[in-house]
Amino acid sequence: MKRWVIAWSCLLSLSACGGEDDDAIAGGSGGVVGSGGTASGGSGGSAGTTSSGGAGGTAGADAGSAGAGGALTDAASDVGADAAAVTVTLLDQPGSVFTPTAGETLKKIAFGQKGTSYGWVRVQLDVKVGDWQPELPDEGAVDRTEHILFGLFRANQTQSDQRYLMGSAAVTFANKGPHFRMFGRKTLGPGYTTYTSWSVSYAWQKDAVYHLDCLLDGIADVQRCELFLGGALVKKLEGTVPYLDPAAHLSSGLYIELGTGKPGDIEASPLGWVFSNLVVTAALLP
Repeated sequence: MKRWVIAWSCLLSLSACGGEDDDAIAGGSGGVVGSGGTASGGSGGSAGTTSSGGAGGTAGADAGSAGAGGALTDAASDVGADAAAVTVTLLDQPGSVFTPTAGETLKKIAFGQKGTSYGWVRVQLDVKVGDWQPELPDEGAVDRTEHILFGLFRANQTQSDQRYLMGSAAVTFANKGPHFRMFGRKTLGPGYTTYTSWSVSYAWQKDAVYHLDCLLDGIADVQRCELFLGGALVKKLEGTVPYLDPAAHLSSGLYIELGTGKPGDIEASPLGWVFSNLVVTAALLP
């Protein structure tokens, strides 16, 4: 997920250029729950270790998380406009899935099937918080580091800017408190203007286990990320994604990246953080 941070961070980070806090400005697309700035979005996928995900099968909303989230919540699954859509489990990996290290900063897992259209895709996982990486210089903006939790990508694409769909991060800053952030797209195409993000202040607790529940809904044109601690919702980000067309954008197979590649800009893998209980479900379109 390489972003053109140095060239356009000032444009996208309103708080950095104007001196405002991210919580004081409305960010991203319409329908945002919580406030945020339009900081850097995401782009094409980086290489990583690939392991195959589970295929097909019916999903149960009771698949559950063994960590902070408890049973899977209904909050993210109530967005889809097509209540009759068949829900399938694309990936189900209970227990520990990945702990980023300096030698292995990224894990890539493929799932879904090319040629099968999904109306929405829902990513759920538990994350145990570890140490923060140092804030990195962001030219013309506030020094910060985006500790990338996950990115969701379209597979089987020849161009990197056609891959990235959504993701999430825990962000630290040099001169203010950390944030919870959700990345997204305005459209699929080249250039930084096709990316967006939503952000809200949140004091992440070291050694706490959080449950992350993120939905990309091509039926309702909405994406949402919810953060739970001890079964309670602590933060929620939501925005509209009117460009999203299931038949065009959710039919080429998918993959997820936990963490990110070796840092070359403000994105960094959360070294020592523990990812577990990864579940991906989706709605099958006829």
